[in-house]
Amino acid sequence: MPGFTETADLTGMLQRDTYFGAYNVAFFKTIMDKSGGTDMVKKYGPWYSYEHTARAEIFRRDHVKVTNLDGMKKIMRYNDFYHDPLSKCDGCNPPYTGENAIAARCDLNDPHGTYPISSWGFRDHCGTDAKITSYALAKKFQVVTQSGPTYDNLPVFVWSTGPFANVSHIGLPDRWQFPWVVMDWNKEVEMKVLN
Repeated sequence: MPGFTETADLTGMLQRDTYFGAYNVAFFKTIMDKSGGTDMVKKYGPWYSYEHTARAEIFRRDHVKVTNLDGMKKIMRYNDFYHDPLSKCDGCNPPYTGENAIAARCDLNDPHGTYPISSWGFRDHCGTDAKITSYALAKKFQVVTQSGPTYDNLPVFVWSTGPFANVSHIGLPDRWQFPWVVMDWNKEVEMKVLN
């Protein structure tokens, strides 16, 4: 919140849950209230809450699958909205949304679909990247990154053949199928492509 911050020791939560998730929803009640999040929960339901937004539910279910860097890469780019029951949305037709995932892909939602919350619908919105580090990587000032909308089990985003071909994207590549790379901040941001 502009002009207001809140901090707390969340060691107990981290020990209990083994992770602390961030879902673009305020964690602290004071911030939730000041940002209007509490009103959004009252108006639209638990999707706007920290505990029950789709990302929170998916992380709660799947974080135990993360046992190494590859597992972390997989969860951070996860989107199986056609099949994942946590990607379903009440009142939607079709009954799911690419927004209800870790890496959103609203460009794949049905442009003729109906969605009770506009952010669940077809729009030019997606998770655009992932940045991951580990204790071992952080000691070397390294981070593993991937740019562009997720394509693990979804179509690669391509400007020229996709639904937003008419949107100005000067200077951007046409096809967004990039590999994971290691960025090394010790070597003036040297990048090495991972296989």
